[in-house]
Amino acid sequence: MTQSAVCQHVRALEAELGERLSDIAISDVHAHFVVWRANNPKPAAIEALRRWLRAEVGQGLRR
Repeated sequence: MTQSAVCQHVRALEAELGERLSDIAISDVHAHFVVWRANNPKPAAIEALRRWLRAEVGQGLRR
């Protein structure tokens, strides 16, 4: 799914809910999101993955 399509879906959902899903606006066309269910039983594993991804992205920026 393209970023444009995702943005359209998010805007439609926000319109249906009558509120914004986040007050953070992402304008980077190369942005990626890490999402998971709030009741996921493995928060430590998710946090470890999130930290690793951020570190990898940071290394890529320094190359």
